[in-house]
Amino acid sequence: MDRILQRVGVVFSSRQAFTLVELLFVLVLISVIVAIGIGSAQDLLPRFRMVKVGKDLRQDVAQLRVTAAETGRETRLLLVESDSSWDDAGTPNKGRWLLQVGNKSRASTSWDTLPIDATEDGVDNSSALGTVDLSASGTDDTADVSLVPWSGITDDAIVFSPRGFVSNRDGDFVGDGYIQLSIINKAALVDDVEDAVTLNIARSGNVTLTSALGHRDAGSVGSSANSEVN
Repeated sequence: MDRILQRVGVVFSSRQAFTLVELLFVLVLISVIVAIGIGSAQDLLPRFRMVKVGKDLRQDVAQLRVTAAETGRETRLLLVESDSSWDDAGTPNKGRWLLQVGNKSRASTSWDTLPIDATEDGVDNSSALGTVDLSASGTDDTADVSLVPWSGITDDAIVFSPRGFVSNRDGDFVGDGYIQLSIINKAALVDDVEDAVTLNIARSGNVTLTSALGHRDAGSVGSSANSEVN
């Protein structure tokens, strides 16, 4: 036993430290791994931000439906500003919308941006909870993420009845029976890729969120690889 222990001691004593070459190799290897990790994270961050904005917008729609049911008044998602240069990676990101409550169950003549005012004085005293602004100067600044211009939506608003249904005209719904809003990751445009999520709002008020990722094709949003986002 003593001989065995002596032999083990000799082996360990001969390997008390790493050589300088070994240490340099480990440091280089760690640097490469860290660099790859940081690069991958930087590529993925804009997409994560885009998906989050899409999910937040879906939650805004859900909140408007609940508010309409609770108050017995119609609500609306008022689309204020989109990004006219949504397909140009070198331009600032934009996107703004308001969450509002009407003064009637239908055909409202005035609208209050959330939160609901405590008094009916005709003045919107606060609009902090009902204003979303994605631009660099906005309260919800989200780099590289923009609201794609919409079309065919009457008065630039999606209106919900106290029953939770969408009150918009039939012409506002596209061929599949949805009003659609798209959020795009402008950082991906640098690689000539369209990375977008689209809200599909049905007449019933139900909302699905789909993701599209593919090479740009004649300026279309999400030209390929559609999948639903949970």
